[in-house]
Amino acid sequence: MTMKNILIVFLCFYAISFQSFSQHNHIECGTATPSAEEIEGIQTFIREFQKNSKNLRPSAETVYIPIKLHVVVPDNGDIKGSFFTSKSFNQSLAFTNAVYAKANIQFFITGAINYIKSSKLINLTINSTDFVMVDGYSENRVEQELCVPHEIPNVINLFFVNNSTVNGSLLTSYAKLPNLTSVTKQSSYRIVMTALSLGGYGDLKNPVLAHEIGHHFSLHHPFDAIGGKELVKRGTGSNCETTGDLVCDTPADPHNEVSNADKLLCGDLPPNYKDANGDIYKPDMTNIMTYYSNYCKKGFTAGQYERILAGLALRKTNAQFGKYDAPDTQVTAPTINGAASFNNGGGAMFVSITDNSTNELGFILERATSKTGEFIAVRGYAENITRFTDELEDLDVKNIPFLYYRVRPSNSKTAYSNVWEIATKPKLNCIPAINQKCEESSFRVLFKNVKANNSNLNETFVPCTSTSNYNFLQKIINFQGNQEYTIEGTVTNDIQAYYNVYAWIDLNRNGTFDTSERIYATNYTASNRPPNLNYSFKLNTQQLSGFYNLRLRMGFVTDLRDACAGVQQGETVDIALNILGAYSVRAGEIASNSICPNTSITVPFTNDGVAANTDNKLTIQLSDLQGNNFKDLATTVEGTNLKATLPANTPAGTGYKIRVVSSSPASQSVSASVLTIKPLPSATFDLKETTIQQYQTADVKLTLTGDLPIKLKLSDNQNLDLNDLKPTIKLTPNETTEYKISSVSNVCGEGVASTTALKITVTAVLANEPSFIENLQVFPNPSAEQITVKLSNAKNANQKLQLIDNQGVVLFQKAIKSNEESISLKEIPTGVYFVRIMDGKQVLSKKIVKLER
Repeated sequence: MTMKNILIVFLCFYAISFQSFSQHNHIECGTATPSAEEIEGIQTFIREFQKNSKNLRPSAETVYIPIKLHVVVPDNGDIKGSFFTSKSFNQSLAFTNAVYAKANIQFFITGAINYIKSSKLINLTINSTDFVMVDGYSENRVEQELCVPHEIPNVINLFFVNNSTVNGSLLTSYAKLPNLTSVTKQSSYRIVMTALSLGGYGDLKNPVLAHEIGHHFSLHHPFDAIGGKELVKRGTGSNCETTGDLVCDTPADPHNEVSNADKLLCGDLPPNYKDANGDIYKPDMTNIMTYYSNYCKKGFTAGQYERILAGLALRKTNAQFGKYDAPDTQVTAPTINGAASFNNGGGAMFVSITDNSTNELGFILERATSKTGEFIAVRGYAENITRFTDELEDLDVKNIPFLYYRVRPSNSKTAYSNVWEIATKPKLNCIPAINQKCEESSFRVLFKNVKANNSNLNETFVPCTSTSNYNFLQKIINFQGNQEYTIEGTVTNDIQAYYNVYAWIDLNRNGTFDTSERIYATNYTASNRPPNLNYSFKLNTQQLSGFYNLRLRMGFVTDLRDACAGVQQGETVDIALNILGAYSVRAGEIASNSICPNTSITVPFTNDGVAANTDNKLTIQLSDLQGNNFKDLATTVEGTNLKATLPANTPAGTGYKIRVVSSSPASQSVSASVLTIKPLPSATFDLKETTIQQYQTADVKLTLTGDLPIKLKLSDNQNLDLNDLKPTIKLTPNETTEYKISSVSNVCGEGVASTTALKITVTAVLANEPSFIENLQVFPNPSAEQITVKLSNAKNANQKLQLIDNQGVVLFQKAIKSNEESISLKEIPTGVYFVRIMDGKQVLSKKIVKLER
């Protein structure tokens, strides 16, 4: 690969539309295309990797990959003035983790951030002459000067500079594709990024980190011309396996031929872009590896995920650099202590945490849509942040009744918080209609400020920020329990007309403002409008604890009772309240209501408010069968779950209740679950004694109780697996024997075995004719093939010849017709057997041994 070719492929354009930049700004991505030989090397590896279908599925357990951050700052070491912030990086990291979740790959920061003091290298300037070939692998001297002294093995070394250029062209970021040569070079585990590739702008989620890590794991751009230009056609006549990005489920992309204006599209290209066959290009503008607007970007295709897994496997073949085993930081997990549901058009969730550590590098907020669902990263935050917002722009919360949140520090892969469940409360999504909005008129009637006991609740008030005259306050306001608050404020009124102010609070927290929950209303008309524009009402928190929604409305309407009804002109403000002090605990339902004694139960719980006493203890209590007389169980707390073990002597039955008790402050809650305690198994012989002749088998019936299957052990060390509560077992003692049940057990443990024994009396066989006994011969014995039974005085049709095993089971039987009979042993296993001659009441047996053939 010549130096000229290296430079041509290095200057690939990455079109990104930022709110703060020109709509036609072009940012370059500098990931170089390897040589044909290197591409064929990785393609051979990927083809072999794909032959095993198991390789194409993500790992059963999450693969955590460490990222080492290297940030270049000026010579004076000014970190505060740096372009890099943990907030912006963690936002990029959250988006990247969300995208790679389908491959079950997640990323975390390893170690402390390495700040490199170098005013010279804070802006990289790379020229054509800076490139060198090292063992067939492309490097540049400026990059080497920056990275080689600092990078470490078995991580992705991520270097951040303020900006970089190649031959004067702006370069946002670049990574090294893996191949059989590069994975042996530490420099191929390097990604270089700039300030423009960090974080997100407004609602824009910056996909550059996810894009470059895609290159790191072998993904090309869909518009690359590896092997030639890719055709739109798929199936017969297509060339997608050998051209383009070498992945067939990514549509062909003509990006290099697309105008700057069309590169900012998020839908379809105009029909004038066609391939060599005249087929219209329809690139997937949502694909992370494309260069269309970042507003489009969502993820990868199934084929790209397969290639990512193959690229990871290829890198792991290198024992020196590919282990990705750098440790995470030992960080104390945060605690989620509350969440609230609010609305801003598409909806929003606010999550409140307690930061229990001093060494986190920020946080990643993760969300699941069901108890058993997969958690996906939704937001990244800086260190020391304790209020998180999930704007839910990617969800239709009306069809999702509950959401589940957890948080982990971005520099840890294990320090997950507890999981918090919260109802989405879709009914709160109502935004009252306003017939005449404030920006449509020269006059306004709006809330100027809202105060509680003289403290501002909407201190960031800006009029007309919402086309619906609707505002919600993202700040969660803490009120204390058992207090009376005065809610007051001023309303701007640019015309002399009447207005009324109303307030509702969702007291029952059912997700809507009921008519009965209106707590304040004025009653003005045009003839008695107030002399001033102030309002004031009382809010008592004596019976309240936890999160509540307060709605204020104002408008030209009389006696407004419906919190969602439209008005002529006015404004709606929703305020999130967290009422502290009046702590209460609530016990959730138990997953399984039928439980064995001496087993662990898990009781989910939630709480309102914050326990003022740090020594507060939560305990599970178990009632009696009537749901009364609760008694403490030894309890452990695991996140939002309590665990305890039921006593082994708990009587079986239905009607037990579970209660969760808080010690300080005192609070208790009974779970809605009604428990059934399963009985331990029992076993009893149906008779006390029986008699059999020697070599006969006794059929013995038992009575069992408990869940099947049941394991039984007898006093002669027989072990029986039984799947019937009224089983019959076969016993063949050689002499009179007393049997006892040594143990009985099932999934609930060892139960109660009857102490009553079974006595089997064995009577000896009669032998009144000595000649009958003396003239029996069995030979050869032992034998592997066949035995001969010789009986010199066989004389009547009542004589029978049997072969039985040591359990008394008859394997072979025939009437004796001659003095010499044969029995084949070919089909029976090796072991001890008995030949038995029966003549009426007389029985004679001989032991034989079957040898291995």
